[in-house]
Amino acid sequence: MDLFQSHRDIEMGLEKLGMTETFEIIIGKVDVSQGKPHPEVYLKAMARLGLPRENCIVFEDSMAGIQSALAAGIPVAGIASGHSKEELLKEGASLAVDDFRELQLEEVLEFIRQN
Repeated sequence: MDLFQSHRDIEMGLEKLGMTETFEIIIGKVDVSQGKPHPEVYLKAMARLGLPRENCIVFEDSMAGIQSALAAGIPVAGIASGHSKEELLKEGASLAVDDFRELQLEEVLEFIRQN
């Protein structure tokens, strides 16, 4: 059974993490008809945000997520939570880090500019 079955489940999860005000939009499995590695979730997110792909970056820790983002034309920063950095890079991530603490805002912005 999937962890998040509804928008309310997602909202409750964000409340527990103290992140209810962090995201402008939220798109989850409940919002798409095709799951990853299909790019629908990322295409829908860009459309709702009104952003072109060249202004986007995806942070992913799964192979299917990397495939999905790349299929949507978005560069990927791999987060090595379940796979090694090498595996993430081999799958197509442009950079890979152990966790978000390794990333600095200026580094992320430069990454977006280069991709």
